[in-house]
Amino acid sequence: MSNTKILVIDDNPKNVQLLVEILLKNEYDIMACMSGEEALEVLHDFQPELILLDIMMPELDGFEVCKILKKQEDTKEIPIIFITAKNEIDDIIEGFKLGAVDYITKPFNTEELLVRIQTQIKILKQQDKIQKISQERESLLQILSHDLVNPLGTVRNFLGLLETGKIQFNPRILKAMSDAINNAYDTIEMVGQQRAIAS
Repeated sequence: MSNTKILVIDDNPKNVQLLVEILLKNEYDIMACMSGEEALEVLHDFQPELILLDIMMPELDGFEVCKILKKQEDTKEIPIIFITAKNEIDDIIEGFKLGAVDYITKPFNTEELLVRIQTQIKILKQQDKIQKISQERESLLQILSHDLVNPLGTVRNFLGLLETGKIQFNPRILKAMSDAINNAYDTIEMVGQQRAIAS
């Protein structure tokens, strides 16, 4: 939980102060913005793991901010939780349709707020872990396609030449084939170790 960056967007200073106090007590890194326009500027330099977004704001409301963020490549994956006094079912549905991961109505319960935030952070960490495992597996597949195929190809070529009588068997060929097989075995062993670490 420590050092997780959260961006708070709300035009009401009292709401911002309350949220910031709650989040700072729980060791989150906080950036607060008083408007949607300010938030869009801040996001050029501040990349949060989570955004807490009010809906009823002048000029750019929370729905519009969410639409913009979900269209931008560098912000579309950031989870957004709406925190708003708008509690009509149509508003809640609209929030989720726009890509929000949660919707909290004001006045909110502090413990519930923190649990919902923690839940989204856990989901985010699990997604990061899955992505990392996927990248590691892709790397292992590349190793198999290059470092394993090449030595086995060498052995196959030698066997083909021996079968056709183009070369005669001798200790040098045996040594080359042995080295190729050992290289393939080393690659398989390394892949096994990497899979054990990843799991």
